[in-house]
Amino acid sequence: MATIVQKNRDYVTPATALKMLKMIMRHNLNLAVFNPKTGEWTEHTDHNRYLIPCLWAPPGVGKTAVVHQAANELREEMHLAQYNVLVEKLAIKEPTEVGGYPYPDKETMTFSHIIAKKWRDFSTAPGVAFLDEYAQGNISQQNGGRNITNERKCGDYDLCPGTTIVAASNMMENKAGTSAMPTQAKDVFTHLYIQPEAKEWAAWAMAKGLNPLVPSFIYELGAEYLCPALDTSAGSENAQPSPRSWERVHEILSMPWDLSDRSEYAAQRTLVSGTVGPVAAGQFYTHVELMHKLPDKEDVLAGRKLGKKLDTKNSGIMCLFSMILAANARPDNLTHLVKWCRELEAQEYGSLIMNMVRHIDKKLSSHPAVVEWFVKNESNLMLGGAK
Repeated sequence: MATIVQKNRDYVTPATALKMLKMIMRHNLNLAVFNPKTGEWTEHTDHNRYLIPCLWAPPGVGKTAVVHQAANELREEMHLAQYNVLVEKLAIKEPTEVGGYPYPDKETMTFSHIIAKKWRDFSTAPGVAFLDEYAQGNISQQNGGRNITNERKCGDYDLCPGTTIVAASNMMENKAGTSAMPTQAKDVFTHLYIQPEAKEWAAWAMAKGLNPLVPSFIYELGAEYLCPALDTSAGSENAQPSPRSWERVHEILSMPWDLSDRSEYAAQRTLVSGTVGPVAAGQFYTHVELMHKLPDKEDVLAGRKLGKKLDTKNSGIMCLFSMILAANARPDNLTHLVKWCRELEAQEYGSLIMNMVRHIDKKLSSHPAVVEWFVKNESNLMLGGAK
């Protein structure tokens, strides 16, 4: 497996894309003024001052999630009554569904446009107009969206001042049905290329509560098993690993399996293979087998001597055990966990555990044992991308 990274592009991780989107949304919102007496938003600026980001990434990376998270965080930070995301999947819409259905006005001998109610409602308060699957649309569908991107209008309705338009698409090399985007259409966008980073994603997955088997596997083996180059050759597999498909693996693992039954073990493995592909699944189950070589996590969390020897030279074992310990950290066992981390010969895994603990539950960052550990280990604060 290999990850596609075009050398002539500047890539950002999802976390960096999130920060950039919030900056753009804030910039666009500041171009408008709210009048509390009338309850209306107005703008005194040229439309060209608005920035329109276009997110490019392989399937399953989380473009939609990043847009929603950026909007939600901005709404809370700026104490907005509402700042909603209107999602329009351009590739499955007729051009007139986005641009408006024309109908004649016999009295004025002109055409007006009928648009969906959600767009009419969107003209009264700022938010995010999210044109998803933009380049998956054909030229006529993309042209239907240009009234929004170029004129900030949907049909005859203006977008509310301060609204941010965001587009997103898979890239041509992803073979996801992407159409070429005309040059004049490209010119309105600020293009952001997103490529997930393994350690950053592992920290996010731990914070979200995914089974530690999944983030520890990605942390250990890297981006080629998180978002590889898609195999589009004849006869290639339908399933490919991606951040989204690994989340589904977590759901499969959470099902009530009796893994002592060989048929159930085989069934679980088949489902995982059908989700991330046989190559990634094969490597993943090699990682799963490490579970049999781990000591009891409760020995560490209760401050007891390990009942089984821990192979500290095996990076796969250490990474998996570290993630399991971090996932089970609680205020009543943190003192024992920090003591165990301090005594580890391989201090990089103590750093990994502590950073993951802080990432999973920020409230634990103020625990005296955790504070003391970070004071004594300042150089290891950022291991694994956990902040």
